[in-house]
Amino acid sequence: MARTATPKAKAAGAAKSRARDGRSPAEAGEGAAAPAAEPGAPPAALRLKDLVARVAERAEVRKPVARGVLEAALEEIGAALSRGQGLNLPPLGKAKVNRQTGRGGTEVLVVKLRRGPARGDETLAEAGD
Repeated sequence: MARTATPKAKAAGAAKSRARDGRSPAEAGEGAAAPAAEPGAPPAALRLKDLVARVAERAEVRKPVARGVLEAALEEIGAALSRGQGLNLPPLGKAKVNRQTGRGGTEVLVVKLRRGPARGDETLAEAGD
């Protein structure tokens, strides 16, 4: 079985490569570029790490603070859905559990999410006002 490098090992290798000539591996043309998503393909799933970074930036707080708040909120949302409770969270929408089953020690929920019309970036005043 072939061993693959861990993310830390890959980062260390990239740092060593950068240290040799001062250029990053991407600048030096090393490594393969990430494959581009096909047009019309659904976007990749949003990961907790990415969500924490986005929330921290928008709320102007540090990432550890945003992570703690997000994890607590997600745990509460998950617990409410597990109880079969509906959710009414205006920015997200209304969620209702349609089906709930347990398989092999895991819980499977089929959730219906109804969202309102998309809201654009609303500004309070124009720059010149």
